[in-house]
Amino acid sequence: KRSLRQTWPRRIETRMSDANSQRKERRSARAILLSPANDVLLIHFVVPRSGGEFAFWATHGGEIEDGEDDLAAAQRELREELELTVELLGPVHLSEAEFEHKGAVVLSTDVFFLGRCDRDAPRLSPFTQEERAVLRSARWWTLDEIETTKESLFPEGLSAIVRQLVK
Repeated sequence: KRSLRQTWPRRIETRMSDANSQRKERRSARAILLSPANDVLLIHFVVPRSGGEFAFWATHGGEIEDGEDDLAAAQRELREELELTVELLGPVHLSEAEFEHKGAVVLSTDVFFLGRCDRDAPRLSPFTQEERAVLRSARWWTLDEIETTKESLFPEGLSAIVRQLVK
């Protein structure tokens, strides 16, 4: 019998490679939130990068704090930034990505949970000054929209992940 870690899809996304930069490891908990129609709630981020602003859409979540487990972090992030309390199942997916954040290269491990809510339940309400600067909007996406968009969207393969979860 294989462990969960072996069965989770694993993605490595290279966003920046600067061998001289400071490198940081980060673990984040994220929620794939689905509406009753299986639309996915994504957050629009615009973050500063050394080459200019980088805009992308991603599932909701954030860094796990000291002494916090993955599930507790995902639930806290939903309460703080979306004013939402829902049951989360999982973890259902794991991905790794490398990107630039605050001038450093970050190797991020993201643990994903699955939750459901009505479309009008989440209210984007960034908790910190930094979050208010980068979280721009929230929007429900159909799986077809996710598959055909030209915008940057994370995690990669999100529509396939969701289709697997809801079948």
